[in-house]
Amino acid sequence: MRILLVSLGSIGRRHLANLRSLEPEAEVCILRRNVDPALTEKQLTTLDAAIAFAPDAALICSPASQHVAVATALAARGIALFIEKPLSHDTGGVAELLILAREKSAPLMVGYNLRFFAPLRALRDEVLAGRIGRLLHIHTEVGQHLADWRPGTDYRASVTAQRELGGGALLELSHEIDYALWLGGEVESVTAQIGTVGDLGIGVEDIADLQLRFRNGVLGTIHLDLLQHPPRRLCHLIGTIGTLTLDLLTAAADRNAMYLEELRHFLDCVRNQHPPEINGEDGLRVLEVIAAARR
Repeated sequence: MRILLVSLGSIGRRHLANLRSLEPEAEVCILRRNVDPALTEKQLTTLDAAIAFAPDAALICSPASQHVAVATALAARGIALFIEKPLSHDTGGVAELLILAREKSAPLMVGYNLRFFAPLRALRDEVLAGRIGRLLHIHTEVGQHLADWRPGTDYRASVTAQRELGGGALLELSHEIDYALWLGGEVESVTAQIGTVGDLGIGVEDIADLQLRFRNGVLGTIHLDLLQHPPRRLCHLIGTIGTLTLDLLTAAADRNAMYLEELRHFLDCVRNQHPPEINGEDGLRVLEVIAAARR
């Protein structure tokens, strides 16, 4: 299998290590601005050269604002796509990309890796099995001080801190939005409070509180922030006969396991032309909720 890896930030390096583990015989090529002589994989610096590499699949790990342009060029060649979350920084061009991918029969998956987090999958199974009765309310929450995300780096220079690259709490912490939709289904309405209230000195929102009403009557609240000491990540579900609470930070020891399962699933979709569990429409729904929250 020939695999193109677009960009090599922290998540790109994780995927590269996992590719080496899962697909040691794969021919991997990296598209990035500058060649790193320390890497053994082939490296290219232009999209045209990457397309000429003729990959079977591409993992797009660049800033969100660059996703649609690169993905569209690759989808036009029928290349299977794994696009890191969020699918884009806004909804512009996304619907057209999804139509093109379908026309070219190119699988398109969005990297919301928490869907492959075993404790969260088990919690969803419990809900579907009726353990807490009819679901009434979903609360998802994540918060961590941005300066603690990648120690030793200047967080002000990160993608998270730059609006034009797709930064801010809503996009960077959109995992919680995705899995709330995974649990609750289609959304009917969204209200929100969003602000920059901390002392980070960044030009993007550092906190957001969303209130969702799902079409099935379930209510939801989602809290996202770049401010908390210590970090916190919870899911709390209320049903007619019980409640379920999951602390996502303490629920599993091997954090890389979900990334491995996510990548294994995508590669299986590529080989066998299976539809991915998290498709482009799922990614678009998250962007639509974010757009509604901003409005």
